[in-house]
Amino acid sequence: MIDHFALWTDLDWAVIDVETTGLSPQSCRVVEVAVVRMRQGKVIETFCSLLNPGCPIPYDASRIHGITDGDVASAPRFVDVLGRLCEFTKAAVPVAYNESFDRGFLNAELARLNMDGGIPSSAFSVEWPAWLDPLTWVRHIGRAPSNRLADACARWDIKIQNAHRAESDAEAAGALLWKIGSDIGHSTVSEVLRRQTRLTSARGEHAAGRQDPASPRSNTRP
Repeated sequence: MIDHFALWTDLDWAVIDVETTGLSPQSCRVVEVAVVRMRQGKVIETFCSLLNPGCPIPYDASRIHGITDGDVASAPRFVDVLGRLCEFTKAAVPVAYNESFDRGFLNAELARLNMDGGIPSSAFSVEWPAWLDPLTWVRHIGRAPSNRLADACARWDIKIQNAHRAESDAEAAGALLWKIGSDIGHSTVSEVLRRQTRLTSARGEHAAGRQDPASPRSNTRP
C-alpha cells in the first residue's frame, strides 16, 4: 500500500506510458506499455513490452511511434503482462504525462477483461483519485511553449532518447516531474493529488467558460 501521508518526493514512482493504435480508448488498443520505476529522480527498474492489439495498426499511428503489425505479431496480449504491470507499480505513486490518456487506455483494456473496477490496492484501481501528472504542473507553472512532452522536456533541458516510444517517454516524464518538484513544493501524496485535482478542475471550468456562448468569458482570447 502507498503511504498517502508521506512526502510525494520520498516515495517510489511508477511512471507509466502507453503507445496505441489511435486516440480513442473505446475503439483503439494499446500496442506498447512501459512502467519506469524511479526513486529520488533515478531509474531503478523498468518494464516495457510490445502488445498484440488483436487488430491492425493504422499507418497514421505507426508513423508516430514506429510500431508496425510485424513488430507485434508475436507479442503478448495485454492480459499476459497485467501481472507484471501490477508488480512494477506496487507501493509506488503512479505517474503519467497527460494521465487521462494513459489511464483511460489502460482502464479500457481492463474493462475488456471484465475488470471495470480495476485492480484493488493498485494503481489500476478505479478508486485511485488520480495519477500524478507532470502536464498539469507544467501548465500551472507556465514555462513550456506547448503541452507536448517534447516541448516541456526541451524547456527543462531533458533529453528524450527515443520519443514516442513508451519506455523513453515514461523515463522523460519522470525526469521532468523530478525537475519541477521544487515548483510543486514539499507536501504529502494526498495533498499534492488534491492540489492537482483542483488545478485540473479549474482548467476544465475555464475551458468550458470560453466555449459557452452565454459566458462573459466566451468571447475573450485565451
